[in-house]
Amino acid sequence: MNKNIQKVINYSGTFKGSFSFRPLIKYWEKRAATNKVFASHYDTIKKKLESSPELLEPIADKSLVEKNYGLVEELLNICFPPAIQDHEYYAAVFPESLESFYETPGFKRLGLFENQMRSQAFNENCCLTQDGRIVAGYAGIISGFCGLNVSYEYPIIYTRTDEKTGLERHYRIRIFSWFCEFKNSGKLREISEAEKKRLFDNLDNVKVLTEIIPPENFELEGFFIFNAVDITDQETLSSLKFDLIQKESIMSLSKFETLQHKLRTLLKKPEIKLGLIAFPSENKSMKYALKMGSSIVLQDTFIENEIVGDCKMYDEVLKRREVKIIYDVKDFGCSPRVEEAFMNAGIRNLLIAPLIYKDELIGILEIASSIPGELNKVNVLKLIDVYPLFAICIESSLDDLNKSVQSVIKEKCTAIHPSVEWRFRDAAMAYLNNIRNDIIIEMEDIVFENVYPFYGYSDVKDSSVYRNSAIQSDLIENLKLAQEIVLKISSETSMPILEELSFRINNQIENLSKGLSSSGEVDVIDFLRNEVVSTFGFLQDTSPEAMSMITGYRDKLDPMSGFLFKKRKEVEESIMLINETIASELDIQQDKAQRIFPHYFEKYKSDGVEHNIYMGDSLVADKKFNPMHLKSLRLWQLVTICIIAKKCIELKDRLSSLILLTLFMFRIQH
Repeated sequence: MNKNIQKVINYSGTFKGSFSFRPLIKYWEKRAATNKVFASHYDTIKKKLESSPELLEPIADKSLVEKNYGLVEELLNICFPPAIQDHEYYAAVFPESLESFYETPGFKRLGLFENQMRSQAFNENCCLTQDGRIVAGYAGIISGFCGLNVSYEYPIIYTRTDEKTGLERHYRIRIFSWFCEFKNSGKLREISEAEKKRLFDNLDNVKVLTEIIPPENFELEGFFIFNAVDITDQETLSSLKFDLIQKESIMSLSKFETLQHKLRTLLKKPEIKLGLIAFPSENKSMKYALKMGSSIVLQDTFIENEIVGDCKMYDEVLKRREVKIIYDVKDFGCSPRVEEAFMNAGIRNLLIAPLIYKDELIGILEIASSIPGELNKVNVLKLIDVYPLFAICIESSLDDLNKSVQSVIKEKCTAIHPSVEWRFRDAAMAYLNNIRNDIIIEMEDIVFENVYPFYGYSDVKDSSVYRNSAIQSDLIENLKLAQEIVLKISSETSMPILEELSFRINNQIENLSKGLSSSGEVDVIDFLRNEVVSTFGFLQDTSPEAMSMITGYRDKLDPMSGFLFKKRKEVEESIMLINETIASELDIQQDKAQRIFPHYFEKYKSDGVEHNIYMGDSLVADKKFNPMHLKSLRLWQLVTICIIAKKCIELKDRLSSLILLTLFMFRIQH
């Protein structure tokens, strides 16, 4: 509760003040001087004032207003013309106590001055507080007497409960000082520039204001006018927007009920029900819809009796993406079981609105009533600004939900193939929903039953033999290149060690020619690295000719390994080319296979390419499996292998001579 507002009733007045009609009478005289109609009317009032001269002076006895109420009403007609009194909210108010002495019928119905202006009916820190009124008064003094342009008006929001609907109504209260004047007592001193700057810096500081401009130097005379404007729609929309920014507003049941209450206030319909549906996946059908907070059609009784799938009006909204309003479910043409379900739930009138975010349908807003026609195309025009707010909120909530789902999947499951991720998401969502409902249970085991396996494999037959042959050829050539240099330098120098090295190189060549043993490659490489390379490091400095030969030798070696890698590279590149061709074509053909029937697919590459396929009802979410799909996929697999074989034959001119196409084989199995 705002304690400051409690002070309003006991406000003694910082400034000297008096209640008076003199500012209003001056205004009458001013208008009468320029307008004959006002002049005629004022002549009548003037004669009556001569009989009640007490109204021409400041009024200390407020009972005089009641005593002369008819004349007071005539005086106030220039402020509140009779034509507007039944439609506008105005009141005339004493300047100090903030009690009304005149209210239009509409203002009186608001009950603003009842119960001593209850603080809980107003927004916090409004200018009805004692400090707020003082600041507002000083703003008038500074503007009128100090030559500074200062205005002050803090929004005052008054909230009341409508007697008919039981819903809140919000009003903005404006206070006008048209007929209230500040008079100085003649003691006003000139304010320095430094004091003016200090005033500007402390316009909200009552202590500084009263220090620079003593309040006793001023007197307030006249009365205030209060005006109330109904801003329920704007205030409710603003409040809805603020609530929907908070992600948990539709996930928390209590906050969801707050949204429902505010929607009732906006539409002035106290009994309507709110429902929200989201689509967490790309499947925009009611089968994959998710209740957010509460829902009309996704309530337990509808789901248990499998009513959701028969609600064609929802499918129509999903298809057309247009708002649909059903005047009466009973006359809409639903199937008897659907009609009965809605009637049992107390729903006759229904609004279904698609929620669009960035051109994507992400949810549905439901509003239901038990009264046919209560929701119609006229009164729901207010919701045009509401739809985007709910769409944004659902998008934000789905984003958080997806993060939670992924977290659960990572915690509870191993790596998941994209084709079956939907099943794990469903299980994770069910697990999270149980947690929200305080149901402690582990995530369900996920099993795919009645699945048909397919297997395919392609390979270069004896690829390891050809790879070893290539390695053997490269090592022999590497040794011969080294031996040629050793013999050349040996013939030009007298170093017996070179002849001995040539002999050992020759032994390595003879051993390799007989075949490559399991350790043969390692032994030869160690020999080249430890014996030949180290010797070449010494020989290259013996003469320019030696340097030239050794440099030429090194240029022929693979820069990464430091050894001859020509034949082996040809074989590896050929096998890689074949595998890439097979894998690429498999991906192309797999797109076609998925159109036959969605399925699990994975492939692996080694010296060949193998693929696994699993097909069945339990692997897909929204399709029915038929044996024809099985036959079609078997035929697809055979056709695909033929296409791949043709593609590989076309590679003939690009393959190493060691890789013979006649040795390439395929194998399929199912």
